[in-house]
Amino acid sequence: MTVFTLNITMEDAYGRTTRKMLKTEDISAADVGAEYLLAQGFATTLLTALGNLTEANILYYNLGREVTYSDTVDAGANVDEGLTCLARKTNNKIVVIKVPAPVNAVFNPDGTLDITDALVTAYMNHFIATAGFTISDGENITALVAGRLDK
Repeated sequence: MTVFTLNITMEDAYGRTTRKMLKTEDISAADVGAEYLLAQGFATTLLTALGNLTEANILYYNLGREVTYSDTVDAGANVDEGLTCLARKTNNKIVVIKVPAPVNAVFNPDGTLDITDALVTAYMNHFIATAGFTISDGENITALVAGRLDK
């Protein structure tokens, strides 16, 4: 049985947004394409009911198939620690990219990020114009400027 995740973004009368995440496991069909169509039907019905119940404006939703990723936790991994990266966007503005529980090897002794580290560049290159991922407002980055360990 395939798990689908529905992420709904809504806005109130003051321009503030909130997100709601829902999951369903009640979808089963012969192939993933058919399952997606069933999930899309469930989402449409749910969104109609939610739209009738809430005063907020439903801006958009994302519907995706949940895929299990095979990974293991490192000893000492702590999501209360984070990496904050500053990167330049194509419009020359600075954007923040955060990573939870970063590996210690990417930091200099003073807690700043080694922006030339292979692990860092391998991740950040996914946000460069030809890589396919964009920052929240749909823009790409052109360069990593700096970063630091957050505690």
